[in-house]
Amino acid sequence: MEYLLYASTGFAAATLGALPPGAVNLSVVYTTLNKGAKFAIPIILAAAVGEILLSLFALSCAMTVEEYIEQNLYVQYCIAILLIIAGVFLLLHKPKVKNPDKPKKNNGFLKGLLLAVLNPPVLIYWLVAFAFISSNGLMVNLSLIELSLIFFAGIFVGKIFTLWLYLQLSKRIVSKASHLIEKLNKGIAVLLVILGCVQLVKLLLEV
Repeated sequence: MEYLLYASTGFAAATLGALPPGAVNLSVVYTTLNKGAKFAIPIILAAAVGEILLSLFALSCAMTVEEYIEQNLYVQYCIAILLIIAGVFLLLHKPKVKNPDKPKKNNGFLKGLLLAVLNPPVLIYWLVAFAFISSNGLMVNLSLIELSLIFFAGIFVGKIFTLWLYLQLSKRIVSKASHLIEKLNKGIAVLLVILGCVQLVKLLLEV
């Protein structure tokens, strides 16, 4: 049961972070439309590896500030408010999917890895995600190797799963890609607002 908790938490966190359209997602869409799905697969795999590296770095930072967060209630309020703000922003923001220029020859794996790792918003997301996970007691101990491996395996699978959905959507419904991305954006926005509100209510009830 504990293994399932860690795996599902990693999967859910990675999926939630990867759903909003970003550099990697749009790169998968563009590559699929212009070169084919097989050229997008290396980008997806590399992005999943990059997600693990970024989440590992965020976890090391989160562990140093976890005690500070627990001892300062206002930080927990800020996290909840940031979730709501991010959700509202995604609801109001309408991403545009433009037809890219002719693709240049490049290394898909390296491209996916760089896009995943050199991505400050994703790093911030993981810092907030770990703080949220910790404050809600969803996980207890990542110092055990087997639990860490299961958690990061969940992240790896979650990232691949989400990018694979983007690949399938871009393959099957090209003319509606922009509309579908907008729906995904709204869905994740509503979820963020709900999570933020739940966190606020929980904090207020504890006062």
